Amino acid sequence: MGFKPEAGKEYRTRGGRKARVYAVDGCKPLPVHGAILTDIGWKTSDWRSDGTVTPAIEVSNDLLPEKKIAYLNMYPPGSPPARMHPRREDADIWQRAGGRRVACVKIEYYEGQFDD
Repeated sequence: MGFKPEAGKEYRTRGGRKARVYAVDGCKPLPVHGAILTDIGWKTSDWRSDGTVTPAIEVSNDLLPEKKIAYLNMYPPGSPPARMHPRREDADIWQRAGGRRVACVKIEYYEGQFDD
């Protein structure tokens, strides 16, 4: 995915918890230092430079990049392909410029995400 956590930023873990990154220049193999918000408070944690805990498997404490939001204008068959916009207002402007939109769908995704 090419994700690199940055010091001073907050993320979500694969398990859905808030996480903070304090430093990214620690000793290998876990140079990223921070904390995960648990039911009883912040608990320190360490990650690899790509935000994962282990190289071979996905675990709930892996860090995920910030989720992005876009709006997808959908058109009838035979029309131009769907077009993605960063804001709903932009999708609506594109529609008023002569599109034959049949739907506008809000999508949330992570950069580098490829679903089955």
